[in-house]
Amino acid sequence: MESIKESTEYLKSLNKKLLIYCDPTDAVALDKDQRQYLAEEFNDFVIAFAMKNTSVMVPIVFSLISKFNKLQFPMKMFKTEEAAIKWLNTFR
Repeated sequence: MESIKESTEYLKSLNKKLLIYCDPTDAVALDKDQRQYLAEEFNDFVIAFAMKNTSVMVPIVFSLISKFNKLQFPMKMFKTEEAAIKWLNTFR
């Protein structure tokens, strides 16, 4: 959790709203508290969030984050990085 907090604080310190692309290929599964923390903190600085679907688990995690957290930004899953970036660029 500490590295998640450090990364989030760094992104907040940039003092700008961000478009975020996530490829969770090598990511470790997040627990409930970590998902909740990220969802709450991301509301402060995220314009839109795109995630690449890299496994069977990604849609499940994506669904949990979407369903149980009050996100103030759009979040969408994609099969390819190119499609995700194209969607994110619509928010520029």
